Amino acid sequence: MKLKNILFGRTSKNTDGGTERLVLVSEIYGGVIALKNGKFVAVIEVLPLNFYLKSELEQKNIISGFAAFLKTAPDELQIIVETRPADISAFCERLESYYNSEKNTNCRRMIFEDAQLVNFIAETEGLSRRFYIVLPYTGQSSEISEVAAEISETALTARQYLEACGLETVRHSDEDEFLINLLRNYFRPFSAAAENSNTDLPEALTPDSADLTGSGYICIEGEYRSYLYISGGGYPTTAGLAWGAPFVEAGDGINISFVLKKESRDKILPK
Repeated sequence: MKLKNILFGRTSKNTDGGTERLVLVSEIYGGVIALKNGKFVAVIEVLPLNFYLKSELEQKNIISGFAAFLKTAPDELQIIVETRPADISAFCERLESYYNSEKNTNCRRMIFEDAQLVNFIAETEGLSRRFYIVLPYTGQSSEISEVAAEISETALTARQYLEACGLETVRHSDEDEFLINLLRNYFRPFSAAAENSNTDLPEALTPDSADLTGSGYICIEGEYRSYLYISGGGYPTTAGLAWGAPFVEAGDGINISFVLKKESRDKILPK
């Protein structure tokens, strides 16, 4: 079976009239995403650090700290790496204000040249990477308010372990707004309507158009996407330092999702 069909189901025609089925989110409350299949997840944003710039001792401490985090983490964990062009809009606005207020012709020319250089770098090399850890809810409650209270403890423990090994986690002033914007960027990459904060959640996240008829790709609001699945059985049993770096640094538009599942000892060790 094709990976596209596993993710989005089988389709034989353009889904312009029914794109809401692509959005599996039913509600967002208290920093929790409720999915239509009855599951709940929380998302922690983690700031990157340059592992290669650390000393050998620091690298060992980071690895042991992350290993301790994995031991306390839920049995199933997802790590998402999102790569996108660097957002230089705020910097460009600041340069424009300097340019407009500057009276000296030579200084104005220098500011203009700086703006050209920044735009060139952003278009050719400037990339930003954002890292997220998705924590599933493993309790028994089905009320999202109760889930939010329980999963906050799990998220707090995760943050403490991650920060103990040198990583910085982001605490947003409004976690619900953070989650909505995160999902908007994925489901509605180009839609101006997604910026309207007065719309309800399904309308805010549902793409205006989606074409799933391609054999190896999908097209959401004019953005073409393709998916590649790498089986966990294809990895070696041991891996070196920063083994995931080549995936993370693959380039613009390549997003990575690592799904980690704990195996019981009965499956690992022969009886």
